[in-house]
Amino acid sequence: MSQHDENLMEHDYDGIREYDNPMPGWWKFAFLGTMAFAIGYWVYYGFIETQANRLDVYAAEMKIQDEANAKLAALQMTEEKLQALVGDKDLLAKGETKFKTVCFACHGLKANGMVTDAAPGLGPNLTDNAWIHGGNLIDIYTTVTKGVEAKGMQAWGKILPPDELNGVVLYVNSLRNTNVAGKPPQGDPWKPLAAGK
Repeated sequence: MSQHDENLMEHDYDGIREYDNPMPGWWKFAFLGTMAFAIGYWVYYGFIETQANRLDVYAAEMKIQDEANAKLAALQMTEEKLQALVGDKDLLAKGETKFKTVCFACHGLKANGMVTDAAPGLGPNLTDNAWIHGGNLIDIYTTVTKGVEAKGMQAWGKILPPDELNGVVLYVNSLRNTNVAGKPPQGDPWKPLAAGK
């Protein structure tokens, strides 16, 4: 009898017999590992880590997330927050200085100490009552922060620190209705937000 014959199993099914080929060692090890993991999982989460403990962990994680959300919300600018800054003369002066440094190339004016006009075809006249992207403080803030890529205006939110950014917004807001001669009005007439919106 050959080695192959010795490995044949006893049973016979319609003349078909099979060899007794043991499973590979790595497969047995993996199978035993999954069993050990299942038993350990059952013991830990069934007896050691109680539901009350899991709820405490969940509550602690939710508290951390809520605090993170609150911090993020505090960083988000709103019309109300900008309105609260309107009377800040130092912030307005800082915004005027920054405007004259980085914005005059496209929004240059003769008023307020400016010595150059904007080149034809560049930024709109900011001294009338018409606004392309909205004239409320939050609209101006969004436009300055995100820029207008289609018109070649870069996003200043990633460049200017918050105080300078807010100052520029306040300064642009202060130019409204000063009606300095320049480009004709573009956009829609400004309508202030209703209280509480």
